[in-house]
Amino acid sequence: MRCFILIILILSLSGCTQFIFQPTQEHLITPDKIGLNYEDIHFESLDGLKLHGWWIPAIGEAEATVLYLHGNAQNISNHLGNAYWLPKENINLLIVDYRGYGHSAGLPSLPGSMMDIEAALQQALALTGNTPLVVIGHSLGASMAIYALAHSPNKTKLAGAIFAAPLSDYQQVAREVMAKVWFLWPFQYPLSWSINNDFAPINSAPQLSPLPLLFLHSPTDNIINPQHSERLFANAGEPKQLRLLAGGHNALFTPAENRQLILDTIRGWRKKTPQPPSH
Repeated sequence: MRCFILIILILSLSGCTQFIFQPTQEHLITPDKIGLNYEDIHFESLDGLKLHGWWIPAIGEAEATVLYLHGNAQNISNHLGNAYWLPKENINLLIVDYRGYGHSAGLPSLPGSMMDIEAALQQALALTGNTPLVVIGHSLGASMAIYALAHSPNKTKLAGAIFAAPLSDYQQVAREVMAKVWFLWPFQYPLSWSINNDFAPINSAPQLSPLPLLFLHSPTDNIINPQHSERLFANAGEPKQLRLLAGGHNALFTPAENRQLILDTIRGWRKKTPQPPSH
């Protein structure tokens, strides 16, 4: 059995990072089921692939807009719980699925997801009106956003970016996971070397400047070690913040004090963002 598991792992890691994507297609809930008005958004990725997301307008007068990028598993319906509270705080929300997730076409890949994030950013900018735009990414979504935003021609149009529980290096995370399994421990380095690390966030973090950044992580995160956020924070330029918060990996957005920190940060960035003149 152990040999079988090892063979499967070797095959899954060989030459790619496909193992990190765990999409599902069925939506378990839609925003209207929790009292939110929404619109299905269909748009194209940079390579023409059809993507899907939800546009959930602020309940009151919009103060800002958030593009939310979710983690590696399931789809937007499962991750809505991390962001549904934003429209109730007068913040527009665009939450999108990468290729292969939910109602988005195609198969997941890191290069493809980078194109999807840039296309989602363009879509968000088209929807924001006069409100400042902030990107919030969680876990894999945060990690991919770091690379995508660092290389985006639209980076300067953002008010800021919030990265919750990001990983800094795909190969390093693979080694950390394998080190927890005794019979994989001896193979952690050779297997990790087979993973495509071209999009490692640690190498792109310096290029995010001068975009304002907030890194969030839990000291008790047992999925991605908080040292990943610390490394990214150290490599990123100013202005930047790092906050270690209660909640664990999948509950960073649950505590009221964590939500308030996010709101205060967005509103602080909003005040510093030049607003277009009124007519």
